[in-house]
Amino acid sequence: MMGLAILATILVLAPLAAILFYLVYKGASSLNLAFFTQKPAPVGEEGGGMANAIVGSGIILSIASLLGVPVESRQVSTSQSSAVAKCLATLFASPQMCLTECHLS
Repeated sequence: MMGLAILATILVLAPLAAILFYLVYKGASSLNLAFFTQKPAPVGEEGGGMANAIVGSGIILSIASLLGVPVESRQVSTSQSSAVAKCLATLFASPQMCLTECHLS
């Protein structure tokens, strides 16, 4: 049984490895500083870069970090911090959880 699992794993990973190798082989020559710093070129033109995509990913990551990373505040009393935590939990919760919170309160 273990042999079949290993064989199945190899059969699945072999095409994926071949595709990855092909992409690296064909695409490595296109990677340079201009690719990362220039804006995308219009359709049909040579060149262009990924600057907009990299900046956009950074903005999304920053916003997600601001919303998702907990902030510790030692100056707020525990009753205030629990009230803030409950408000934030209700604000960012799913509608079903909001309904549950409203009925329990």
